[in-house]
Amino acid sequence: MRINFFIAFIIFAINLFAREPFLAQNGDKKFFCSYSAKNLKDFYKTSVIINLEDGTIMQYCSIGEMAMDSMIEDVVLSSASVFDYFSGEMIKAKNAFFVVGMDGEFAFKNENDAKNFAFKYKARVVDFDLAYEVGFLRVKKNTELNHFKNIKRNYKIGEKIYKNLCQEISKKDYRFINELKSDIFKKCKNIDDKKADYVTNFLWNYSSKTDSKIVVPSSAKCPICGMFVYKYPRWATYLKLENREYFFDGVKDMMKFLYENLDENLNKNIEIFVSDYYSQNKIDARNAFYVFGSDVFGPMGNELIPFENLKDANIFKLEHKGLKIYKFSEISKSVLCRLESKEC
Repeated sequence: MRINFFIAFIIFAINLFAREPFLAQNGDKKFFCSYSAKNLKDFYKTSVIINLEDGTIMQYCSIGEMAMDSMIEDVVLSSASVFDYFSGEMIKAKNAFFVVGMDGEFAFKNENDAKNFAFKYKARVVDFDLAYEVGFLRVKKNTELNHFKNIKRNYKIGEKIYKNLCQEISKKDYRFINELKSDIFKKCKNIDDKKADYVTNFLWNYSSKTDSKIVVPSSAKCPICGMFVYKYPRWATYLKLENREYFFDGVKDMMKFLYENLDENLNKNIEIFVSDYYSQNKIDARNAFYVFGSDVFGPMGNELIPFENLKDANIFKLEHKGLKIYKFSEISKSVLCRLESKEC
């Protein structure tokens, strides 16, 4: 009797942990997470399936990754489904109990199962809304911790593998990172999942960046405030107008100059660059996103903080109490006046 029970238990355990993951996405990208492109089979128990506003089905490695991606993608939170940690049964996220405080957000259909699991691992049980918040902070922190590691090491490894093993691949051809990764296996020779991760990370997060920065001459002064711009490289902006070069110690002064000299026609054929606040890379000012009203000040006080992508702008806005994010075309004279608490 005991032997039969033991055999039954072993069979149950094998079925539990050998369960094939349910893959909800379409095409070859379905094998990879929608945010990080990691292999879903390694994160099946914490994965979450959710729809975008346009009906696209996404599957993330965790609630945290979904929360991070929701900063740039229009996810429909009410559509989210997760998997019971023990049975693998798919359940609606809004009805699940989540154990947080570990490396992931673990879903349970039964509250007692969640409580017992949380007690065992000294974690806590929360609902979907709080799991979303906790997960966002967890992934955000991990992203920040890995930022310099990626720049110093991982991107270089990815670039080397890409140049040695792959055909030419352009990030612009893909909407989602997992689409890119699935194609890497087709366009690179003798590549395994680990190498594919390096190449994916390099192409998606780094190769589009030129690594160039705005180089400010030591003699250049801001034409608005008169300060030497080279002293403030983090805030440097550049403008080339009618074959003349101008440097500014912040987006605010640059926009003042534009309005004073272009009669509000900001679409004139000019070269105009700003510095991404995080990477310090030179980026096209017209394509950047600007955080207004944060608690971070530039050389001239309140500033418009530029970012190359909306995800970084949203994270900065949340972290530094920003009020709004503007596109370049939305920065009006009244926005500049509000930066300085003036009436226009």
